Amino acid sequence: MDYNIDKYLSECWNSNSNEKIFPEDFWDYCRILEKNGILKPNETAISAISIGPFKMVSNLDVSNKEFFSFFIETIIPIQIANNNDLSFNEVYSLFLIPVLHIFLNLLSGSHFITNELQWKIILYIKQKNSEKNFPNFEDIKNNFSSVNPEKIEEALLGLSDLKNLLGDEKSIVLKDDFGGYKSLV
Repeated sequence: MDYNIDKYLSECWNSNSNEKIFPEDFWDYCRILEKNGILKPNETAISAISIGPFKMVSNLDVSNKEFFSFFIETIIPIQIANNNDLSFNEVYSLFLIPVLHIFLNLLSGSHFITNELQWKIILYIKQKNSEKNFPNFEDIKNNFSSVNPEKIEEALLGLSDLKNLLGDEKSIVLKDDFGGYKSLV
Protein backbone atom coordinates (compact mmCIF):
# COMPACT_ATOMS: atom_id res chain seq x y z
CA MET A 1 0.00 0.00 0.00
CA ASP A 2 2.11 2.84 -1.28
CA TYR A 3 -0.59 5.45 -1.77
CA ASN A 4 -1.50 8.45 0.34
CA ILE A 5 -3.92 7.23 2.98
CA ASP A 6 -5.53 10.64 3.51
CA LYS A 7 -6.16 11.01 -0.23
CA TYR A 8 -7.50 7.44 -0.47
CA LEU A 9 -9.93 8.01 2.41
CA SER A 10 -11.22 11.28 0.97
CA GLU A 11 -11.70 9.65 -2.45
CA CYS A 12 -13.56 6.79 -0.79
CA TRP A 13 -15.90 9.31 0.86
CA ASN A 14 -16.31 11.41 -2.29
CA SER A 15 -17.27 8.38 -4.39
CA ASN A 16 -20.10 7.56 -1.93
CA SER A 17 -21.45 11.00 -1.06
CA ASN A 18 -22.57 14.25 -2.62
CA GLU A 19 -20.74 16.11 0.15
CA LYS A 20 -17.20 16.58 -1.12
CA ILE A 21 -14.23 16.62 1.24
CA PHE A 22 -10.46 16.94 0.90
CA PRO A 23 -7.55 14.78 2.10
CA GLU A 24 -6.95 17.36 4.84
CA ASP A 25 -10.29 16.37 6.38
CA PHE A 26 -8.67 13.05 7.31
CA TRP A 27 -5.42 14.45 8.71
CA ASP A 28 -6.54 14.15 12.34
CA TYR A 29 -7.54 10.56 11.64
CA CYS A 30 -4.13 9.92 10.13
CA ARG A 31 -2.44 11.60 13.10
CA ILE A 32 -4.03 9.02 15.40
CA LEU A 33 -2.58 6.28 13.19
CA GLU A 34 0.75 8.09 13.14
CA LYS A 35 0.88 8.20 16.95
CA ASN A 36 0.35 4.43 16.93
CA GLY A 37 3.29 3.91 14.57
CA ILE A 38 1.26 2.89 11.51
CA LEU A 39 1.50 5.96 9.30
CA LYS A 40 4.11 8.60 8.70
CA PRO A 41 3.43 12.15 7.50
CA ASN A 42 5.06 14.14 4.77
CA GLU A 43 8.78 14.30 5.50
CA THR A 44 8.78 18.06 4.92
CA ALA A 45 6.24 19.02 7.54
CA ILE A 46 6.82 22.67 8.37
CA SER A 47 5.14 22.77 11.75
CA ALA A 48 5.00 20.76 14.93
CA ILE A 49 1.70 19.32 13.69
CA SER A 50 2.05 16.52 11.15
CA ILE A 51 0.70 17.34 7.72
CA GLY A 52 -0.11 15.08 4.79
CA PRO A 53 0.23 13.20 2.71
CA PHE A 54 0.28 10.23 5.05
CA LYS A 55 1.76 6.89 4.01
CA MET A 56 2.20 3.59 5.78
CA VAL A 57 5.41 3.20 7.75
CA SER A 58 7.73 1.16 5.55
CA ASN A 59 9.20 -1.00 8.32
CA LEU A 60 5.83 -2.01 9.76
CA ASP A 61 5.57 -5.73 10.53
CA VAL A 62 4.03 -7.72 7.64
CA SER A 63 1.06 -8.98 9.67
CA ASN A 64 0.34 -5.42 10.87
CA LYS A 65 0.52 -4.18 7.26
CA GLU A 66 -1.92 -6.84 6.10
CA PHE A 67 -4.33 -6.10 8.96
CA PHE A 68 -4.11 -2.35 8.34
CA SER A 69 -4.65 -2.87 4.60
CA PHE A 70 -7.76 -4.94 5.31
CA PHE A 71 -9.01 -2.28 7.73
CA ILE A 72 -8.43 0.64 5.35
CA GLU A 73 -9.55 -1.10 2.16
CA THR A 74 -12.53 -3.06 3.52
CA ILE A 75 -13.82 -1.84 6.89
CA ILE A 76 -13.58 1.92 6.32
CA PRO A 77 -15.34 1.79 2.91
CA ILE A 78 -18.14 -0.29 4.49
CA GLN A 79 -18.59 2.32 7.22
CA ILE A 80 -18.70 5.11 4.65
CA ALA A 81 -21.06 3.31 2.25
CA ASN A 82 -23.45 2.22 5.01
CA ASN A 83 -23.77 5.75 6.37
CA ASN A 84 -23.67 7.94 3.25
CA ASP A 85 -26.97 9.58 4.19
CA LEU A 86 -25.21 11.36 7.06
CA SER A 87 -22.84 14.31 6.89
CA PHE A 88 -19.11 13.73 6.89
CA ASN A 89 -18.77 15.10 10.45
CA GLU A 90 -21.47 12.72 11.70
CA VAL A 91 -19.94 9.66 10.02
CA TYR A 92 -16.48 10.70 11.17
CA SER A 93 -17.41 11.06 14.84
CA LEU A 94 -20.10 8.37 15.12
CA PHE A 95 -18.52 5.61 13.02
CA LEU A 96 -14.99 6.21 11.77
CA ILE A 97 -13.40 7.21 15.09
CA PRO A 98 -15.01 4.35 17.08
CA VAL A 99 -14.03 1.77 14.44
CA LEU A 100 -10.48 3.15 14.50
CA HIS A 101 -10.31 2.60 18.27
CA ILE A 102 -11.53 -0.98 17.84
CA PHE A 103 -8.85 -1.52 15.19
CA LEU A 104 -6.13 -0.12 17.46
CA ASN A 105 -7.31 -2.22 20.42
CA LEU A 106 -7.23 -5.36 18.27
CA LEU A 107 -3.83 -4.42 16.85
CA SER A 108 -2.32 -3.81 20.29
CA GLY A 109 -3.34 -7.34 21.31
CA SER A 110 -2.19 -8.85 17.99
CA HIS A 111 -5.75 -9.94 17.24
CA PHE A 112 -6.03 -9.62 13.50
CA ILE A 113 -9.67 -10.03 12.50
CA THR A 114 -9.85 -10.14 8.72
CA ASN A 115 -13.33 -11.60 8.46
CA GLU A 116 -15.78 -8.99 7.22
CA LEU A 117 -18.78 -10.58 8.97
CA GLN A 118 -16.94 -10.66 12.30
CA TRP A 119 -16.17 -6.96 11.92
CA LYS A 120 -19.80 -6.18 11.13
CA ILE A 121 -20.96 -8.18 14.14
CA ILE A 122 -18.47 -6.60 16.55
CA LEU A 123 -19.44 -3.13 15.31
CA TYR A 124 -23.13 -3.96 15.74
CA ILE A 125 -22.55 -5.29 19.28
CA LYS A 126 -20.39 -2.27 20.16
CA GLN A 127 -23.06 0.13 18.87
CA LYS A 128 -25.82 -1.66 20.80
CA ASN A 129 -23.67 -1.76 23.95
CA SER A 130 -23.23 2.01 23.73
CA GLU A 131 -27.04 2.20 23.98
CA LYS A 132 -26.89 -0.04 27.11
CA ASN A 133 -28.29 -2.91 25.04
CA PHE A 134 -26.76 -6.39 24.95
CA PRO A 135 -28.04 -8.13 21.83
CA ASN A 136 -28.58 -11.86 21.94
CA PHE A 137 -28.12 -14.30 19.06
CA GLU A 138 -31.67 -13.69 17.77
CA ASP A 139 -31.10 -9.90 17.71
CA ILE A 140 -27.85 -10.38 15.80
CA LYS A 141 -29.43 -12.90 13.44
CA ASN A 142 -32.34 -10.50 12.75
CA ASN A 143 -29.94 -7.61 12.09
CA PHE A 144 -28.00 -9.74 9.59
CA SER A 145 -31.03 -11.48 8.11
CA SER A 146 -29.40 -11.91 4.70
CA VAL A 147 -26.60 -14.00 6.25
CA ASN A 148 -26.91 -17.72 6.95
CA PRO A 149 -27.45 -18.13 10.74
CA GLU A 150 -24.73 -20.81 10.84
CA LYS A 151 -22.23 -18.25 9.49
CA ILE A 152 -23.31 -15.81 12.21
CA GLU A 153 -22.90 -18.46 14.89
CA GLU A 154 -19.48 -19.37 13.48
CA ALA A 155 -18.44 -15.70 13.47
CA LEU A 156 -19.58 -15.24 17.08
CA LEU A 157 -17.68 -18.34 18.16
CA GLY A 158 -14.59 -16.96 16.43
CA LEU A 159 -14.96 -13.67 18.32
CA SER A 160 -15.44 -15.54 21.60
CA ASP A 161 -12.44 -17.82 21.15
CA LEU A 162 -10.00 -15.61 19.30
CA LYS A 163 -6.30 -16.45 19.41
CA ASN A 164 -3.59 -13.92 18.73
CA LEU A 165 -0.36 -14.55 16.85
CA LEU A 166 1.30 -15.89 20.00
CA GLY A 167 -1.51 -18.36 20.59
CA ASP A 168 -2.96 -16.44 23.54
CA GLU A 169 -6.73 -16.74 23.75
CA LYS A 170 -8.81 -13.66 24.24
CA SER A 171 -12.49 -13.12 23.81
CA ILE A 172 -13.48 -10.04 21.86
CA VAL A 173 -17.12 -10.54 22.85
CA LEU A 174 -18.51 -11.96 26.05
CA LYS A 175 -21.86 -13.71 26.37
CA ASP A 176 -23.65 -12.95 29.64
CA ASP A 177 -25.89 -15.30 31.62
CA PHE A 178 -28.95 -13.98 29.77
CA GLY A 179 -27.48 -14.66 26.31
CA GLY A 180 -26.59 -11.03 25.59
CA TYR A 181 -23.28 -10.15 23.98
CA LYS A 182 -20.90 -7.49 25.23
CA SER A 183 -17.96 -6.08 23.27
CA LEU A 184 -14.60 -6.22 25.05
CA VAL A 185 -12.76 -3.96 22.59
